[in-house]
Amino acid sequence: MIMKKTGKIFYALLLVFIFCMCIADYHCIAKAVTDALKRCLCTLIPSLYAVMTVSYLITESGVVSLFPKWSEKISEKLFGISRTEFFIFSFSMFSGYPVGTRMILSEYKKGRIPKKRAEILCGICCGAGPSFIFGCVSGILYKSAETGVFIALTVTSANAVLMLVMSLWLRKNKAERHESEDFCLSAEMLNESIIESGHTLMNVCFVTTAFSVFSEILSALGFYGAFSEIVSSFSHIPKETVNAFMYSLADITNISRLPKGDYTILPYICGLVSFSGVCVLFQLYSVVSGYLSVKPIIAMRIISAFLSGIICRLILPFYMKYELTAVSKITIQPYSAQSPVPSVMLIIMTLMLFAQSRKSVRYR
Repeated sequence: MIMKKTGKIFYALLLVFIFCMCIADYHCIAKAVTDALKRCLCTLIPSLYAVMTVSYLITESGVVSLFPKWSEKISEKLFGISRTEFFIFSFSMFSGYPVGTRMILSEYKKGRIPKKRAEILCGICCGAGPSFIFGCVSGILYKSAETGVFIALTVTSANAVLMLVMSLWLRKNKAERHESEDFCLSAEMLNESIIESGHTLMNVCFVTTAFSVFSEILSALGFYGAFSEIVSSFSHIPKETVNAFMYSLADITNISRLPKGDYTILPYICGLVSFSGVCVLFQLYSVVSGYLSVKPIIAMRIISAFLSGIICRLILPFYMKYELTAVSKITIQPYSAQSPVPSVMLIIMTLMLFAQSRKSVRYR
């Protein structure tokens, strides 16, 4: 009882403190909000909206039922999962961080996956999209398409190894078998997928903006600088590099702050991409909030990050022999949206669908 009251008092004081910081340093807070909105309009919405919509259609239309039955045996023997779970796992590796979690949550809501199993799978079915890896990581830090492929394969391999390890538990805690739904696709389903995708992305964008403000407050208080100074003093790593890692750990989009062309830090970069950053974990929490616990998801991402770093370190010497002569010749253009207008128009159209769907419900 005393612990609960102490916790409530602590959170109340924390909220008051954040409120005071927002008033006292409103210029920095305004900049943090502006930067977060730019990331939402120019990166998150363009890269995730279409994939979110497709993922909803996949789970609702029963497209997995078109797969041959022998695929079920392969997925069960390899990982101890159903073909639907295997499809979601494969799709999530290249679709963006929240997409796999959203698909597993949809299966859980339908009663096809038990709660504990869904929480574990949400933590494994989580991968960065190619636009982020090639555009924001390899395209900026290494100017090499081959390095982007290397990072993608390393991160995917880490998730596959994690799935193999967890298959021992997954086999013991099998989900009840459910008959596959017949494939069905309609215009109404498409509208529902757009609305659901808009709702999910709206939550993700709000969480991203709020986290950006909180991170800016920590920066203004000197948290990042002080921690970087301590780590740099005993690790002999330049303070600027440690500081960049700190910002990347908080928000993975800050990974472009890291030193350019330094292959010695590639295992750490792979680990960061696998972990996804604290901001993405908050995004995942916004997706599963009220349905699933986020603790197993965090545990899976931490394990995946360590596996990714180890795998990268083991195969990096062999990769460098191949890449040494080619890295200076290959360049790719990093992805960046030139204008937020398409995203704004997309938001407006989604809001129109929201309004139309509410009208339909009202008249029924």
